Amino acid sequence: MKETFFIQHDYNSRNDKKILKLRKKLGAEGVGLFWMICEKLAESSEARLKLSDVDLIAYELQADSERIADVVLNYELFKNDKTYFWSNRLLSDIEARNEKSAKASLAAKIRWSKLSQKNADAMQTHSVSNAIAMQGKERKERKERKDNTMRKEDFARFWEMYPVE
Repeated sequence: MKETFFIQHDYNSRNDKKILKLRKKLGAEGVGLFWMICEKLAESSEARLKLSDVDLIAYELQADSERIADVVLNYELFKNDKTYFWSNRLLSDIEARNEKSAKASLAAKIRWSKLSQKNADAMQTHSVSNAIAMQGKERKERKERKDNTMRKEDFARFWEMYPVE
């Protein structure tokens, strides 16, 4: 199953100056394309896509290549280095999510480590208690046999050591 995450979407993003310019030219379709491109970026392993893949992105989003290129290259919504394009806002959100995830993972490891140590301590205490109890039982048995008589089990074990021929 593929992991899915959310990307932050400000409730008033439609009023952002850059989005207003986009809306003025492409209408609501432009805003939809912007958010679908953001989703594509978030799905990519590096949160960036190749500019040369604009035609493929357009095909996948069932949109015109020129419109996708317009959204990506104009309006200052995305940054590019002439090879890749990305969203600094999206990169920041992904980094924050990764940091939060790493902290949660570390906290879980520490918690499990403490639980494991607690269980190990409990087991050791239990084992020590059993050992002390067993020593006490052996002492008691020795005290009971002060008259140097053998128990039946010891007697049988003695004769097993010397088989009769």
